[in-house]
Amino acid sequence: MEPGYRGQGVVAAVVDEGIDLSHPDLQANLWTNPNPNSSTCPGLHGYDFVDDDPDPSDSGGHGTHVAGTIAAAANGQGVVGVAPEARLMALRALGYFGGTNYMLVRALKYAADCGAKVVNNSWGSGGRSKAFLDVLQYGTAKGVIYVFSAGNSYRSGNRPSYPVAYSTLLPGVIGVGASSNDNRRAGFSNAGPYVTLVAPGAAVLSTIPVAQNPSDPYAFLQGTSMAAPHVTGVVALLLSAKPDAKPEAIRLALEQGANAKLTAQAAKPDYAAGGQYGYGLVDAKASLDTLLGQ
Repeated sequence: MEPGYRGQGVVAAVVDEGIDLSHPDLQANLWTNPNPNSSTCPGLHGYDFVDDDPDPSDSGGHGTHVAGTIAAAANGQGVVGVAPEARLMALRALGYFGGTNYMLVRALKYAADCGAKVVNNSWGSGGRSKAFLDVLQYGTAKGVIYVFSAGNSYRSGNRPSYPVAYSTLLPGVIGVGASSNDNRRAGFSNAGPYVTLVAPGAAVLSTIPVAQNPSDPYAFLQGTSMAAPHVTGVVALLLSAKPDAKPEAIRLALEQGANAKLTAQAAKPDYAAGGQYGYGLVDAKASLDTLLGQ
């Protein structure tokens, strides 16, 4: 990465099952709320919308894994996130049985109201919802970028999943598919016009809650859930280089910087609907050069 751009000054919200606030690779990079007793933005490091309390600790492990890919610290241990100096806002909106639209919409709004510039969403509901569209429009208008995983239920001609499919309507919403280690679409990864670009999503090593494996709190997971935080991390890098960049400019830089050659398939906008990779594989350096050259 270019010297100097490491996500500093950027708050990345993780809407998920929570984050292990005690993890040695994440602790230093947690967002600290300047006013944790405020009614709009309660909680020191984020909020739990499932239990409605200020403790967004991880209940499953998924959110901690996502958070590590975005911003695990460069501290000589474990893994290093894509943006190792970004701050992580922990928003628990998924519990043991998933999350309701109400929990998720509240989390998306909290992110926009409380200082996040990019929001990682490694989840999807399938159903179209006016509430999701409204809150994504609200946040995008405030300059927030929402990154969504495309989903893991690929079949030919599959129906669009929401809220990720709002990427076709809102320039601040980015849909991320998963590539495998040979840079082809991972077999499980959804594809379609709502996929903006792809990122690594097969066998990704990242942080897991310390309680799950105290001697070595890291594990491999796969899914478009693992691809989205790679893109969220790149967005944080871009924002640390150009903090006032609008969502449209960030998305354009991701699209124009994406590597379409590695996937060995025609990329947007040249392919007919049914393409697999969006604009190609996320490329931090090329996207940064694009953004700074705009």
